[in-house]
Amino acid sequence: MFRRSLFAVALLACYAVAAPVLTTIQDVLYKADGTRFNGTLTISCSSFQAADNSAIMMQTFTVRVIDGNVRVQLVPSATSTPPIVYSVTYNSNGRVQSQETWSVPASATPLRLGAVRVAVTSSATSGGTAGASTSYAILPDQIAAGGASAGQALVYTGAGWQPRGITLNRYAFPVSGTSVYIAAIYHGLGSNVALLGCQDAGGAVFQPGGIHVDSSGDVTVTAAVSMSGLCVLSGSPSGVGQYVASFTSATSITLIASTLGLGLTPTVPACYDGLGNWFEPGRIVVDSSGDVTIAFAVAQTGNCILQ
Repeated sequence: MFRRSLFAVALLACYAVAAPVLTTIQDVLYKADGTRFNGTLTISCSSFQAADNSAIMMQTFTVRVIDGNVRVQLVPSATSTPPIVYSVTYNSNGRVQSQETWSVPASATPLRLGAVRVAVTSSATSGGTAGASTSYAILPDQIAAGGASAGQALVYTGAGWQPRGITLNRYAFPVSGTSVYIAAIYHGLGSNVALLGCQDAGGAVFQPGGIHVDSSGDVTVTAAVSMSGLCVLSGSPSGVGQYVASFTSATSITLIASTLGLGLTPTVPACYDGLGNWFEPGRIVVDSSGDVTIAFAVAQTGNCILQ
């Protein structure tokens, strides 16, 4: 009796973890003449491992579309291992009408077709389609459907494509002596740059005595004693992933997350006074909503860079 009960418990446990999470795709299909589409969708995929480690087999199945209404539930493919796409063929009146590719993100709410369709371009090497390379254009709606917030982009994580913070450009340069000058034309980071940090030859972090950035983005790093090592600048030539907050005679400033567009964890790598000289704020607070408050020990005029 005990063994039978144990088997029943194990069987129930298997069923509890067997079903993978599904994303619902629901929409109304129209033909070019404005009438509703009637027919079938033939959907196929290769084998893959879902984000919840469910093993999905290679499969082809058909979904009926009546009076334009299409509704299908699929295992998310955008976060699978390896990332795969669904091939979809539209059939009506006994003929193939069109073909397209879907990349399905995880979503708790139903998605429309525009959130899963991807544009595909292929180029075959000599020998035909064997060895052909294929690229997929990810549409903005798909990023939003994946739970993206302002200031994020679609980034490959190694297991799939997910919204992530934008990595800004970096420029590393050697420092020696008591003053080093880097022209904007060389670092190529635009006019709003921040010094992320410096390390000496032994890998120890050190803080230069002064940092000056002029209106063109030219950078001068100075120190009271001779420097030797490497420093790293951060910036964005296009301004993407960055926000510059200007202030006049202020002891503190508060910046709202929706205005910053940098997600929930913005950083403040640098503040400069009205002459372009770096200074350290008295206090920086980032709340759970991504709102930022920067306080100064004394009234300041200048700007702070947020990333």
